[in-house]
Amino acid sequence: MTNGEKKKEKEELEVDQGYFDDGLPYTRIGSSERVLVDLEAATWRNAPPKGYMLNVFLKTHELLAQEFTVYLVGRKPNMPQDYVMSNMADDYAK
Repeated sequence: MTNGEKKKEKEELEVDQGYFDDGLPYTRIGSSERVLVDLEAATWRNAPPKGYMLNVFLKTHELLAQEFTVYLVGRKPNMPQDYVMSNMADDYAK
């Protein structure tokens, strides 16, 4: 760096992962009072993303996390045979 140039460091996103009380897995980034929810209902995993999939989520939602708290919410584990979209909608609504 020369003559007062400042190196702009990329701010690291704080990542929180876990499970809601009803068992839905989530990953959270950002810290705004405004909340954005991304439903990851089509995945076969019933866990917060890791590795490549976590990196994809972080990269694609990085700009949104500057103005929102962004939740990536997965699908419910151990879904019963008769579980349909209306059941899934009820789970996400909770």
